Amino acid sequence: MMYRPHPDGGDPYVDVSAEEINARRAFIREAALRYGVRIGDAEDIVQDVMIAAYESARDCKIRGSARVPPEKTLEVFLRAVTWFRASNYRRRHRNRYEYTGDVDKLVGSIDPREAAEARDLLRAVARMRPKAANALLLALLGFTVVEAAKESGRNPSTHHRHVQELRRLLRTLGAEPAPKQAPRPGWKQRKRGR
Repeated sequence: MMYRPHPDGGDPYVDVSAEEINARRAFIREAALRYGVRIGDAEDIVQDVMIAAYESARDCKIRGSARVPPEKTLEVFLRAVTWFRASNYRRRHRNRYEYTGDVDKLVGSIDPREAAEARDLLRAVARMRPKAANALLLALLGFTVVEAAKESGRNPSTHHRHVQELRRLLRTLGAEPAPKQAPRPGWKQRKRGR
């Protein structure tokens, strides 16, 4: 490893071989781990940094000063490239599980509120009494109140009460709309009626 004059003039460049760059794998790995990269991504960073170093050495881009030893210049270069690659990998790790806009177009819009509402509904059903949960199951299977009461061995009015309890629970969760009611008359409507 030595300095050579740059063809364009200016500061000299470091003439380094692939074996000399490869000898600094442990240095690059330690730097990547020190910069906060996960252990599983460290080897990917080492490969990326080594490829960037090979290309930069080939293109005479690792430049230094005659006052600084070429080994130190190479280490500073490797540390800087490792820092940038580590920053990219940390950002990618943060965004690894996010949905992109293209996925929404392919799959359809994914609304996280629907999943949360479904979880709330399942929790509410799990907290229900077994007879009310049975009423829910029979209602989902399409049984009428009389058929469901016969199937469960209960009185139809008792089964209807369980269904009403279930509807009340679903309304509190927002899964089922409230039944339409006529508006209560105000004082003007009452006055007109006299």
